[in-house]
Amino acid sequence: MTMFLEGMDLSALAACDLKTQEGAGNAIGVVQAGIDTLSAQRARAGAYQNRLEYKLENLENMATNLAEAESRIRDVDIAQEMTNLVTHQLKMQVATAMLAQVLSMKRQNVAALFGIMAL
Repeated sequence: MTMFLEGMDLSALAACDLKTQEGAGNAIGVVQAGIDTLSAQRARAGAYQNRLEYKLENLENMATNLAEAESRIRDVDIAQEMTNLVTHQLKMQVATAMLAQVLSMKRQNVAALFGIMAL
């Protein structure tokens, strides 16, 4: 976005002769043209300001939305990782219990074999 404001000065009034009615009328016309130009430039500057404020508000909303999205992603990741941890811990406990049961069964089988051999 480019904003260009015209330069303004009083040099046009220097050419006006305020001693005559016609010169005074010309001076009033020059002043009125300057006022009109100034009003147009103020309107243009106001329009630019409105556009910039709109863009700023839009960027602030985007920043807020991104921060909320990042927070949700981080929260979801923590919850998912906790679920994975609990799942792996349960699998480990089940595997340990199964191994203990298998070892117990092997002991019983070995004891039964020795009992049969003793007969």
